[in-house]
Amino acid sequence: YGPYTDAMRSASTPGLVDQEPPELSVTSPAGGGAIDATGEHLELAGTAHDNYAIRVVRWYDAKDRFGTAELTWEAEDSLSPDRAWVTQWRIRGVPLSPGTNRITVVAEDIKGLATVRTLTVRR
Repeated sequence: YGPYTDAMRSASTPGLVDQEPPELSVTSPAGGGAIDATGEHLELAGTAHDNYAIRVVRWYDAKDRFGTAELTWEAEDSLSPDRAWVTQWRIRGVPLSPGTNRITVVAEDIKGLATVRTLTVRR
């Protein structure tokens, strides 16, 4: 195998498969979230899209509270024969502290690339 060693090594070296991070948007409501009737919790919703697939949408805040979103995979246009698919996400029950709250939402794709959005909400 001596003459082929370099070729076999280069062929077995892992390459970069994905360079495109996912798209992430917060869509509900327009101001960035809905505070519940008690004023103590926030609900966020939005969309995420990736050229491969979305693995997870997470949230965290400055007080080390965190969680994951509920994900639903839907066609953007159900009447189109060449459907474009998008991941709808929803986060319920994000706890709010009095004053200014910074909440970070992260969409991660199946290759580990991530997109981050940070929201500021006052309670």
